[in-house]
Amino acid sequence: MKLSIVTTTYNSESFVGDTIKAVLDQEFTFNVEYLISDDGSTDRTVEIIEEIRDRHPNGSCIRLLAHEQNQGVMKNFFGAVLQTQGQYIAFCDSDDVWSDLKKLAKQIAYMEENENCMMTYHGYKNIVDENLPGTLLRHFDEPVNRVINKPQTSTMMVDGILRSLIDINVVNEAQGPQNDQYLRLLLQNKGDFKILDNIEPNVRIVRESSIFSTVNKLTKKKKSLHSWQTFYKYHGHGSNQEYLARKVKGFNSTVKWLEFQDEKKLKLLWNALTFDLGNGISIRKIFNKGKKILLRPLLYLKQLSTKNQ
Repeated sequence: MKLSIVTTTYNSESFVGDTIKAVLDQEFTFNVEYLISDDGSTDRTVEIIEEIRDRHPNGSCIRLLAHEQNQGVMKNFFGAVLQTQGQYIAFCDSDDVWSDLKKLAKQIAYMEENENCMMTYHGYKNIVDENLPGTLLRHFDEPVNRVINKPQTSTMMVDGILRSLIDINVVNEAQGPQNDQYLRLLLQNKGDFKILDNIEPNVRIVRESSIFSTVNKLTKKKKSLHSWQTFYKYHGHGSNQEYLARKVKGFNSTVKWLEFQDEKKLKLLWNALTFDLGNGISIRKIFNKGKKILLRPLLYLKQLSTKNQ
């Protein structure tokens, strides 16, 4: 099998059809399997997948993994990866749409010509759903309606060696949805990552469900911290040790400052300051964190004033 494509779904009935059809419309000149792993959806997601599988001209390549009980993001994602058989593996999130019909062919061509390449990726474009409440956009971490060139899951194609590198303990224990970070960690010392600029950016629709996890940043960062601590537990040795230790310290620092931001207690401020100083985090970063937290209410009032004018 030349290529495996993985999409994970959960209650995605309103947009998963567009995602799947865009994948099946790719120009395939090689053997392909398309694994769609549903994490116990309670809406019509599975029914929609089955309808497309049975009716689309290329639907026969779909292999549906429908879990009766919710597995969690990491288990659902990497559980599907472990069932792939392809020499290469590509990913497409259930709310993304591939725009370039030759995307997969271009990525495979590059990786075939460059054997040391472990990952190819390309740009993507965030588009705001016109029905998204404007108040939620304040919590969105990245600019919208522009191309962003960085490794994002739905732009990635990786070498099938990924399967042999996955530690099932990490998959079972990690709490946050750090799928892309974990697979980048596993591959980063195995070869090169290459961004391809000849692929049209895929589209990611920014919906309320897309950014809900950014609303409560403290909860999100705590889960991320737990994931990075899990990565360190099982992979924090050799060439990864320094990198993972730095990531754990960084997320620990962020959590402590967000705890102070939420409760505004001097004890929590002291905890954040002493942690940063004790772990070699520079005075400049400490100052910038404190300034950002203290100025945020003023910036919010300024935004409200501008909107009301």
